[in-house]
Amino acid sequence: MRRQSGGARWRVGLLLLSATGASPALADQAGSQCAVPAPFVAIDDPQIWIQPLQKALPASHQSVFTTPVTLINYWAVWCPPCRKELPMLAKMQETLVSSQAPASVGAVHVGNHLPAITATLEKLAATSLGSEFIEDFNAVRQLGFKGLPATVVTVNGLPQYRADGYLHTDPQVLTAWLTCLGVNRAQTITRNEQK
Repeated sequence: MRRQSGGARWRVGLLLLSATGASPALADQAGSQCAVPAPFVAIDDPQIWIQPLQKALPASHQSVFTTPVTLINYWAVWCPPCRKELPMLAKMQETLVSSQAPASVGAVHVGNHLPAITATLEKLAATSLGSEFIEDFNAVRQLGFKGLPATVVTVNGLPQYRADGYLHTDPQVLTAWLTCLGVNRAQTITRNEQK
């Protein structure tokens, strides 16, 4: 597989931003900083979050610490807002995969109820998010969340953003934001490699 140059990645990022209908302001910031959409907020000290996040992820999700950009959503079958946002998250994941963006979306169920998890994901056409789970809410509580849904975004393996509750933002805006973060991450690595 041929590696893209930094310029090629930048053009792909801008194409993805425009294809997803991102606002011009977001597209203009792609080269420097990506506008953080509500309800996400920056995490003050990402280093403090690493160990609790490791405990709040199943073994199959530990790759978030080595991937460019990952959105991790905590949910439960008994949580109506969680179920409401799963189809949107699955569509975002499919868009990111098909566009080969340097970002991904994953979901982690809170509680070991695999038959119910699988049935819910199938019913909502959200199987692309995976049926991974953690045993209980205590690990998520250690991250400072008080309820579900709860969402964390990692960049360059560090937890950088969090959102409490339902993600009410337009999925195109969220997809463009994740893509922007991925493009910025790729450009930063390219600049560092050239030094």
